[in-house]
Amino acid sequence: MVFAYAGHEVAIVDFKPRAGDGFERLADEALDEVRGTLKTLAGFGLFATSQVDAIASRVTVVPESDAGIALTSAAIILEGVPEVLELKRDVLSRASHLAGPSPSSPRPRPRFWSTICPAPSPALIGSSTRIGSIPHSWCR
Repeated sequence: MVFAYAGHEVAIVDFKPRAGDGFERLADEALDEVRGTLKTLAGFGLFATSQVDAIASRVTVVPESDAGIALTSAAIILEGVPEVLELKRDVLSRASHLAGPSPSSPRPRPRFWSTICPAPSPALIGSSTRIGSIPHSWCR
């Protein structure tokens, strides 16, 4: 929401396969939560209540099938999946593949930000090209 508040378009990508209208329900719930959080923040006086709709309109939810469009236009990609190493690796791999462009493209690839802090193993930071480790103490 910080990026949406700052005027940037934000896409929440759902990488989980869903049956029937599962994606639509998830998208509605996610956007309701965003709007509710923005109303709470406005209530604290961080911005005017009249700005809630404009900020919320910058946030969209897309299924993986439409993620390529959102990810190729992103400057920064933040992952937000459960703290399960294999799941994070899978999502980062799929997002990196969809984010393109190829390393030979003049447009730089988006930056990926991801941390995994399962004690006592080291944290991992994902990038569009590799996953490297940092000391676990940095996660605290």
